[in-house]
Amino acid sequence: MNILILEDERRNYNHLRRMIEAMDRTFRTIGPAASIQEAVEYMRHGEVADIILADIRLSDGLSFEAFNREPPSVPVIFTTAYDEYAIKAFKYNAIDYLLKPVDADELEAAIRRARQMVARPVEGDPGQLFRQLGQGGYRYSERFLLPWRDGYRQVLVRDVNHVFSENKVSRLRLNDGTQHPVALSMDALEA
Repeated sequence: MNILILEDERRNYNHLRRMIEAMDRTFRTIGPAASIQEAVEYMRHGEVADIILADIRLSDGLSFEAFNREPPSVPVIFTTAYDEYAIKAFKYNAIDYLLKPVDADELEAAIRRARQMVARPVEGDPGQLFRQLGQGGYRYSERFLLPWRDGYRQVLVRDVNHVFSENKVSRLRLNDGTQHPVALSMDALEA
């Protein structure tokens, strides 16, 4: 399994690499990509990654900028010291958001979940899969992260009946009849 690491601090990259190697000797790290441009180049022309570990802040900006240029088609695990980007991270195929210093057990659990996603057989129309691959493999968001009581609630796209705007606030109407505000504009939801 190839794991691409987007990290601008060499010490953090080495720490992640050592943890990954200790988990499974067959895991191979790619990188590090320390800047937005390097990240885009790795994702476009580098070795194929099965998982991406991404720091939020790279040497020249936020890793989100790289993902805007080259949307990730594999699971992303964010590893960062900044907790304020958690909601935004889940728009970029994130399956976990680990705060630094990264705990080895948390990283292993996140990689295990990512491996399960990668290994899961594709459901539905195979022709659709080939059409997506031919168009660059872009994947739409599969879930929303909504504020909920003392934390957040994950809502799958398939559970959303429709989206609407009310008083300049975007809302999701779920299949169960409830509605919830979402921190995205209608333009972002449409895209």
